[in-house]
Amino acid sequence: MNSDSNNDGPWKFYWDNGQLYFEGIWKDGVRNGLWKSYYPSGKPLSLGSYKNGLRHGKFRSYYENSKLEYVGKFEDGKKVGNWKYYHSNGVLFKEQNYKDGIQGEDFKSFDKDGNLIDCN
Repeated sequence: MNSDSNNDGPWKFYWDNGQLYFEGIWKDGVRNGLWKSYYPSGKPLSLGSYKNGLRHGKFRSYYENSKLEYVGKFEDGKKVGNWKYYHSNGVLFKEQNYKDGIQGEDFKSFDKDGNLIDCN
């Protein structure tokens, strides 16, 4: 992997095959603002924002087949609120709540056909 910038401002990092791996903004030596990452194939891998080097705001991650893997929110680097995780076929796998980065007791789990298999 190779970088084309090590300073504050726009930053890109590449896979050895030349495909874009990461892109985003460095400010004061840490990630800030929107960051995107990609698989070696060029398909989207993740999308999310950073604030002072910590994940902050909505994050999404994708399987290489372009189906959503998870979606959730961070505040100052900690998971908060409702997170949804998906099977690679796009069907909801799990819903889980977080507060200050700590997993809550309430959750729902589903099989690959979308049938509820566990909850609390």
